[in-house]
Amino acid sequence: MLETLAFWVVVAGSVGHFAAQMATRWRLLQAAPGTLSLDQMPRRLDRFLREVVFQSQVIRGKPWVGFAHLGVFWGFVAFGGYTLVETLYGLGVVDLTETRAFRVYTWLLVPFCVAVLAGILLLLVRRGIVRPRSLGPSLSKESILIGLFIATLMITFLVGLRLPPGPLERANWWVHMTIVFAFLALIPNSKHLHLILSPGTVLLKAPVLGTIPNLDFEKEEVGLETVKDLPKKAVLDAFTCVECGRCQENCPAFATGKLLNPKTL
Repeated sequence: MLETLAFWVVVAGSVGHFAAQMATRWRLLQAAPGTLSLDQMPRRLDRFLREVVFQSQVIRGKPWVGFAHLGVFWGFVAFGGYTLVETLYGLGVVDLTETRAFRVYTWLLVPFCVAVLAGILLLLVRRGIVRPRSLGPSLSKESILIGLFIATLMITFLVGLRLPPGPLERANWWVHMTIVFAFLALIPNSKHLHLILSPGTVLLKAPVLGTIPNLDFEKEEVGLETVKDLPKKAVLDAFTCVECGRCQENCPAFATGKLLNPKTL
């Protein structure tokens, strides 16, 4: 009973913080001018499948980084049901953990777990040791923390498969689930918000790039003065930015040594 109550506190605190932060971002998005379009849906879905489901754009630009991201992405998708079942169990809502279907599903997650672990370790090495110029001069402690969180989730999952019921198994479960909800609480205030927003952002991207609306000089509203002038899609893009440095790498001014760096805007 006390364990269930403690887990309710963890979940409520995490979900409450997440919801409050996301509500703030929703209000900013709603206040932005313009609309979000979903015209030409077949073309949008085609891009969604290529860029989100199969991570084609990242793989094309940086193959080994792309495949690492692909492993992490598919692992997160696969683990969605597992996390839901364990959360419902921890809250005392329903226990599906002893069902045959869940046991089979759990063992089917092992290759996804290995893919996530391999991918996140590669990304941690790249960010913490290799340090390509596009990531910037300073080490992102937040990224390292999130990477360690993900690695620990996978390790505790694998360990949990081998532990018999008892104190060690419960401790391992608590470590796993506490990290899940700590991760959830961190997402809105970090670049990892892209995990939630990027699928929608890709779907909302204009099928034809490079279209610029005509300027209305009579209204004397040329250019942007404040963040409030950004259209809805630009605000969503800003929230989704993963700070990968791709804009910096493709900026002609930055490439010639100028001070302009779009990543720092």
